[in-house]
Amino acid sequence: MDTDMLQKLAQEIPGFIFYLNKRKIKAPAKERHWFETRLLVTDALKIVISHGKITLEKQIEIALSELFDISGEETITLPLKEITDIVKQQNNKSYVSEVLQKRMKIKPSEVPSTKQFPRIVPVINIQ
Repeated sequence: MDTDMLQKLAQEIPGFIFYLNKRKIKAPAKERHWFETRLLVTDALKIVISHGKITLEKQIEIALSELFDISGEETITLPLKEITDIVKQQNNKSYVSEVLQKRMKIKPSEVPSTKQFPRIVPVINIQ
């Protein structure tokens, strides 16, 4: 066991700082966090992000995903009331609106929808 390890490490600090200042950078800075975001997004990060979502955001995401699958449409415009009905938040429209706009970055449409889409209803298994 080296009892002088701390002193030896302290003596190496100036040399290490010199090395850091003089080294040649192989990967230049691309974005705020140095590397390109696409290089940092992994399956593990996606799992962590999905677990960090609030319950209402998950409910909206699942319901809208099902609606896109059922309708086959690329774009769907729904009134806020319909979305609040789908996620069973009828008395909480302002919270649903806040989640859609601030957390999910979904903006309200200026043009009302003229298309009719099937309503998503939960499947109840009675055995």
